[in-house]
Formats: sequence, C-alpha cells, structure tokens
Amino acid sequence: MELTKQSDIWGYHYTHLEQKRQRYEIKDEILANCIGIGAGSLKSVDNPIVGFSYFKDNGYQLLTYLTELALGFKRLPWCQDRSYLSSKCNDETIINAILNQLTEQKIDELVAEVTTIYAHTQTELKKAGLKTVKLVRHIAATGNDYAQTIMGIRDCAEILGLDYIEFEMDTLNSFSCENGAYSHLSDVQIYHEFDVSDVLYCSSLLHFGDENSIFMESGEWVIINRSANGVIQLPIDSVTYDKTKWLDGLDLKSSVAKAEQVIAERTPFHIRQEWDFDNSYASFGKLPSWKRKLAGILLK
Repeated sequence: MELTKQSDIWGYHYTHLEQKRQRYEIKDEILANCIGIGAGSLKSVDNPIVGFSYFKDNGYQLLTYLTELALGFKRLPWCQDRSYLSSKCNDETIINAILNQLTEQKIDELVAEVTTIYAHTQTELKKAGLKTVKLVRHIAATGNDYAQTIMGIRDCAEILGLDYIEFEMDTLNSFSCENGAYSHLSDVQIYHEFDVSDVLYCSSLLHFGDENSIFMESGEWVIINRSANGVIQLPIDSVTYDKTKWLDGLDLKSSVAKAEQVIAERTPFHIRQEWDFDNSYASFGKLPSWKRKLAGILLK
C-alpha cells in the first residue's frame, strides 16, 4: 500500500512558508492545547491541559468530548476510551482547573471551532482530490499488553483462516506515513485506507502561535473511530508485526482449540473497569526476544 504523505500534497509545512495558506489558525488556546502539546509533562493548576500530541491525557479526553458533540456521534456507556480509566489522567485538582474554564458559553465556542476545523479539513482534502487516505498506525508494546493482544488475536485469526479481526481502538487515533514519529518504537503496525470523512485534522492543515512554531508532529493525521463500542473490524493482512522479535510462549499454533478460545474470549475486548484495567489485555505468551529487548534498551 502506497501511503498518503502530507509532504507530497502540501510540502513540508515547517519549511515552505508559502504553503501556510491552507492552514487554519486555531483561535481558542484551550483547543490548541488539547490538539498540540499543551502543558506536556509540566501540567499544573495554571497550565493543566496535556495535549494529544504529547500524550492521551486530559486534553485528549476533552478533545474527544468536543468532537462527539461537534460531529454528533457517541460512545455507548462503559465503552469510553482507555484514557478515562488511567489514574495518571485523573488528578482531581488538575481536572477541576480545566472544568472551571468550561462554562456553557465556552463549551459552545469550542464545539463550534472543532466543527470549523473538521469542515476546513474536509474542504482542503477535497481540493487535493482525495477521497481516501492510506495511513499506518504504529503501536509500541507497553505494560498493559495492548500490542501483544493484537498480535495474539491476529495469530489466532490466521490459524483459523479468518479474513478479518476485531479489536478496540480509541475515539481519536494518530496515524502517519511510513516514517512517522514513532515508527522506530513500533511493535505492531496497522495499515488502513480511510475515507476522508474520517479525518478530523492533520498537521499540515492546522497552526497555532508564532508563524515559525510547530505545535503538532509533522505528518500526523488524526482519524475518527465512530464505533459506538470502540470495536473495529479490519482485514487480517492490514495488521503486521515482526515475529522474529517475539517469542510465542503459549505456542498457539499447536492448538486450533486454543485459537478458537482466544477469539471467542477476546473478540470484542472485555468491557474495562478501573479495578482490572491492568488485566484487560492479555500477552498470550508474547515475550520479547533478545532482538526486541536490545531495541528497547537502545531506544531509551
């Protein structure tokens, strides 16, 4: 799949000043902080919002809320994104500092600007003659075993001869071209061709602050997952990982029955509760080989 690169369409937005004409200037600083880096790791009562470009923290939570209001779709109860169950996002003092800024009028203003950003994105993509965008999402294996779960489900589906797999994704997800910002940390790659209507925004079409500042990662696309329960279905071949870097501790290939059990139990993912958040994903015995361990050490 030949991936859609923003640089091929609009040039490198941080070096080609003449390309800035297609970029929407974000008006509201709260929204800019949600989309960009925001407070980063230095969040405080005076600077409480951690932006999506830094981490899926409180700014991401607020952005998904505003996007649902702006575009008229909703997650089902108990099916909110993983970030809502993460304790690092739930500092009451920080959250109250954000809530104190969110009057009814301010929420209406933010929702209106999200609507404008989406409309601007759609207009510019259509001007570029795009009906779909071909992108990749890189996922690194972390302590919650999310990447390993996807590996295991993919392996089981392959054993059973299934064409599609189902797994859970957040409401908004960053995708990129092949050489995205996190490609060097990637353990699982999800390749997919999206209709342009699912693009909320991309880095070449937004700007905030000084004309020379970069508040988003270059080449970033933010894609909407409108699924009410967060579960998506993708062709099995769209999900890849380097099997030489992972040991199969459960030896799934030796048991069709085990593969059937995994698919039945993990498709879709379990509804998560805060008390069992760390147990919501299964490694399926996926253990890093020496190559993966070495890469993790070198990339720290």
